[in-house]
Amino acid sequence: MSKPQERQVGYLSSLATLFVPVSLVTAIFSIGGDFAAGESHFWVYWAVSVPVMMLGCVLLFTRVGRRVIRRMSDEESGV
Repeated sequence: MSKPQERQVGYLSSLATLFVPVSLVTAIFSIGGDFAAGESHFWVYWAVSVPVMMLGCVLLFTRVGRRVIRRMSDEESGV
């Protein structure tokens, strides 16, 4: 893979790191009823989605996170 392609894949991974966790939380809450925007429990959505997104960023963008992911994949593959 060439350098420009690697860079573009990195950008896509970055975007996914930001949007996938928030989308997951939205799907779990179904953003309806008390969790809808402007309702009484809408703050719960942000209280859950922001830490989940931050955890994803830490795992993707820090050495410690990459080391944890690498260790987990090594354990799964039996190395």
